Amino acid sequence: MTAVLSVLFPILAGFCLLATLYFFLQAILKRSQMTKATYGVAEQESRQSMQVNIIRAIAAAFVGLIFLGVWGLAPFSGEAEPAVDPGPGIPVPTATTSDGSTPTAVATDPPSPTPTTLPTQAPTNTPAQPTATPTAVAT
Repeated sequence: MTAVLSVLFPILAGFCLLATLYFFLQAILKRSQMTKATYGVAEQESRQSMQVNIIRAIAAAFVGLIFLGVWGLAPFSGEAEPAVDPGPGIPVPTATTSDGSTPTAVATDPPSPTPTTLPTQAPTNTPAQPTATPTAVAT
């Protein structure tokens, strides 16, 4: 799947950037073909068409840059694989001893984690005492 995406994202980005170029060229052509007409209707339509093409070009460029960014940031299979942790239980050779022999490593199981208990306060069932005393009685 990552191989497909590593090819698909740059292709989509290229299409978007080509669409950007196409829409900018269309906007330039509309600008150059603007003619004066009675009441300025043709000029108004040409200007509106040019503005729509510029907005389309900007949107296509934005989408193309998003595709390029996703392609640049995505981890594809061509990158280096993370190092594998050997884990416990695999013997690791040690340095040689004074007599020249290499001692053998003995695999041991890692100690099991012991749960630590946090001290807790025992709940008390004493009712709360009022802190204020009434001074006047309502009549």
